[in-house]
Amino acid sequence: MNQRFYISVIILVVIIHLIEVNFIDGYTTNFVGRDFSILFQSIEGDSVRWFADHWIPYLTLLFIIIYIIIYPFTLWFSPLLFVLNNERKALRALAVGLVIVYTIALPFYLFFPVTNVYTYYSLNSAFSNTIPSMEHFFYATTTYNNCFPSLHVAMALLIAKSSSFVSNRRYQYFTLVTAAGVIISVIYLAIHWFIDVIGGIAVFIVASLIVDHSNSIEQEVIRKVTPSFRERKAINETVVELIKRVQNYCSKKGIEANPLLVGSVAKDTYLRDSVDIDIFVLFPKSTPRDLLEKQGLSIGRAILIEREEKYAEHPYVRGKFNGFDAEIVPCYRIKNINEKLSAVDRTPFHTEFVKKNLPIWKRNQVRLLKQFLKGIGCYGAEAEVEGFSGYLCELLIIKYGSFKRLIKNAENWEIGKTVIKIRDRQSQEFSDPLVVIDPVDPNRNVASALSKEKLSLFIRACRDYL
Repeated sequence: MNQRFYISVIILVVIIHLIEVNFIDGYTTNFVGRDFSILFQSIEGDSVRWFADHWIPYLTLLFIIIYIIIYPFTLWFSPLLFVLNNERKALRALAVGLVIVYTIALPFYLFFPVTNVYTYYSLNSAFSNTIPSMEHFFYATTTYNNCFPSLHVAMALLIAKSSSFVSNRRYQYFTLVTAAGVIISVIYLAIHWFIDVIGGIAVFIVASLIVDHSNSIEQEVIRKVTPSFRERKAINETVVELIKRVQNYCSKKGIEANPLLVGSVAKDTYLRDSVDIDIFVLFPKSTPRDLLEKQGLSIGRAILIEREEKYAEHPYVRGKFNGFDAEIVPCYRIKNINEKLSAVDRTPFHTEFVKKNLPIWKRNQVRLLKQFLKGIGCYGAEAEVEGFSGYLCELLIIKYGSFKRLIKNAENWEIGKTVIKIRDRQSQEFSDPLVVIDPVDPNRNVASALSKEKLSLFIRACRDYL
């Protein structure tokens, strides 16, 4: 996601806040019909009021400057600084954190009104005593009873947290000191109750945990390898067009076969820089093998450009379509795996199994695993790689639930002794370095192409990563 998106998110939250303060808050306050500051006072007593009774003019002015000038400066200058210096992590942290903070705080502001301390005690505010004109301006962006949790405290801490991702150490320290000053000022100026401050800190902690997750190395990698909306749209449109072309060609030539999208594009587990559109052309079981091969090749030759014929159990065509790598592979249409006439007949069943058993929110975990394997040279079941196939990656995430849980388990794998079953079914024994029983065909080891050397490398990489 680019900077424009994060700036738009920040602006949207600010607009929602201003609408809440100026148009909605009064209605919801009347609807609730009570103020909960009396509850806070019964718990805290007059501890915050004590500060109002002992204001020191110069100290009061200092905290007003922090509250009215320095804090708003960091609030508005920080996103500008992040944009100008291309501090993407910091900007993302601010946008994500702001959404979390306001999502948690808004229900309290609407339905749990808590009046600020000096208003509750009918005291003159520090603003009116020191800079009278500032109070009216200040309350254009807030209200007297949006005190719990303290948005000033949560946001001051969030700004400091976001700034921790920038390279400017002085600004990091400045925002950290400002956050401490804001926390002290809301108490000293008798604006917030202690419970408000604790609430603001609690909201920040939740937001901070989510920010740390969004800025983790895993999330950074996922963002880089996950296709954007536009990229998905282009791929999906290409798939639709390619399938139509195959259907039209078959209809025109009287070929009794149906195209089916399989592979990582069908399962939405492909990497953005490694898109292979796999179209399997399903022929009736009664089709002679030589006719299947002949007609399958004719379809690929007629539709793909920069094509080349490849050979697995039977020939297929690999080439380009609308700028994307594509394969057109003939196979037999079977109702169950026991009817298979060739190894590729399993593939549609593999695709269907993954689509049914891999939740949408775990697809990026597959992408993360694939990228990890690419980084150590272990991705790909081809003879020159002898690594992990895409289907194997998908099954491992289905089995363990996430990339992190997989590598925590993988560090304890023993070469030649580890057997992984996705389904608890009877299967034959294998002597491969790693055995992962195919849930579609229990007599097949999905990891059969994985060499001992590449498995050892993967296990070492998992231990190093952890």
